[in-house]
This record gives sequence, structure tokens and C-alpha cells, in this order.
Amino acid sequence: MSDRETLKRILDEVQGVKDDNESLKRDYKTLKLMENGGSAALQSPTTAGGRNQFEVPSPNDVISLNVGGRNLDVMRKTLTFVPGQLKIMFSGDRDKVLPRDSNGRFFLDESPILFTELVEHLRDVNRALPRDAEIRPSPPTFSDPEKQKRFFRMVDSMNMSGYLYPFHLHRYDPGDEKLHMVSESYSTMIDHAGEDYSYVLQRGLSNSRKVQSFEVQIFPNDCKSIEIGWQEYNLENSDNDNFQFRASFIVLNTETSEILASNNYREFDRRSVPLPSSVNPVIRCANRGAGWYMDGRLVAEAKAEVKELSSDIEPYISISGTAKFRITKLEYGY
Repeated sequence: MSDRETLKRILDEVQGVKDDNESLKRDYKTLKLMENGGSAALQSPTTAGGRNQFEVPSPNDVISLNVGGRNLDVMRKTLTFVPGQLKIMFSGDRDKVLPRDSNGRFFLDESPILFTELVEHLRDVNRALPRDAEIRPSPPTFSDPEKQKRFFRMVDSMNMSGYLYPFHLHRYDPGDEKLHMVSESYSTMIDHAGEDYSYVLQRGLSNSRKVQSFEVQIFPNDCKSIEIGWQEYNLENSDNDNFQFRASFIVLNTETSEILASNNYREFDRRSVPLPSSVNPVIRCANRGAGWYMDGRLVAEAKAEVKELSSDIEPYISISGTAKFRITKLEYGY
């Protein structure tokens, strides 16, 4: 027998041993499964969603829920279509650890009425084109103000408000006096190259909510000053023409270390703004003009009630010099 034939015989024997080993492993898993769950475990090893526990999660899985005592069946793709806590929970990775009721249904400790309204909205959104803001269905509204607030709090706790109630970042160009959308997402990193631009957040068409507080992280390069706060603006038509800033505003100016405000809002504590404690400071604009924080330290606060400002003010940022910035957090009002 030649050396080549001998080598081939040895390789075939090794492969045979590997195949036998894999067969033994499968037989062992089968015996353990029968030991733990009996023959029924082999016949129907399924999850509460009706999916075989050895299969890859599918968007078309039917998820069986118990929401505050009310049973609800929803497709996985409906629950996971919008970014947020529901998408994380029901992506399939956590099916074995999520809480269940005595019947094996996933349990959610939420209001069944409010959650059902949310699911109906997610179904409508799933049917619509996902990125077409003009046809995106509006979130549910309630005639009862308390019920509306409870719905807001529920979607806030699920980290879904950024999608259901979108804000788009716009740049104001004084050259043509128009607003230009920079990003559909407020959290996009913006590279401000020194132009005489300012930036405002504008509510999406389906958004009826307002920002209560927001945070911005600044990455300065040759940044001379920043004005950050709240500004009322007006668009006379939907084409972003004839853009005008209006009378009501209140902003923190980091160069002059003071608060600049419209004439109807003078009662404000104008204290010196300390230098930021980090290279890339985070500035928090709290409660629609009630106060400013830099790296967690209070640098300015109101003496008068903020209600003197117009209810139409929106977040505003203006940078002199070059810098990058990103809005890192929005907090919605109720």
C-alpha cells in the first residue's frame, strides 16, 4: 500500500470517529430532553409565541401577551418595528427571560387600554411607508387630559417618544432667510464650520408635543461663543420661506457669561458662567428657560416664572466659530 493510500485510510477513519461523536452528542441531547420534559418535549418544543424553541425568531411570530390582565396577540414585527424598549424586549433574544403569566403569556404591567391604542398605532405605522413623514399616522390622542398624560408617560418609559413624536434639526441660513433640514434625527452630530448659521428644532407633522428640557454636547475647535436656549420662530408657509425669529427668546451666551432675553422676561439671575469642567462640555437647558447647567453645575436660573415666555418657544443653538455639537437628550413636556 502506498503512502498516499495509507494517509487517505487514516483520514477516513478520523472522519468516521468525528461522525460517530456527533451522533452520540445528538443522542445525548435527545435523552436529556426526554428526561426533563418527557416525550411531549420532543413533539412540540414551543415558546409562548408558538415558535419552536430551536428555530430562529421570525418577524411573523405571533406573540401572546397578557397586558394588565387582558390577553392580546400581536405579530413580532409589529412590536419591534419602532425603536425602543419593545423592540429590545421582543427581538427574540429575551423570550426565555421575560416574565410570563401562569398560561405562558408574556406579561406587561401596563394599562391594557393605553397599550392596545399603542399597538393599533404600531400596526398603522407598519402598514405605512416607514420614512415618509407626510403619510406617517399620528399617534393616539385622548379627550381626557389625564389619560393623554398617562399615554405620554408610558411611551416615554418605553423610549419610543423620539419616533412617535419626532423633532427634526433645521439650520437657519440668514443669506436666504430660510430653514434647511439638516437631519430627520435631532441627535445627529453637526459639524459647524464657522458659517453664520443658527439651529432650531422643529416638530414633525405628527408631533403635538413640546420639548421641556434638552442637553447638548459641544466639541469645540475654534469656538468663540455659543448661544443656547429657547427661541420663538415663525414660518409663514410650509416651504420654509419667510422664516422669522419672533420677540420671545431666552438664551445663555457663553462669551459674555450672561442671559440674553426678550423684553418681556427680565427677571433672571445673571451670574458668571464658570469654565466647563470637561473638554467636551454638556450644556443642559432645563424647563423651558428656568435654568442652565454646564457639566452638571447650575450656571443660571430664573427669578421669575417661565410662563412669561411664549408657549411656542423651541430649542435654539447658535455658534460663533468652528465646533461640532450633538443634541444628546430631549425631555418632553406633559
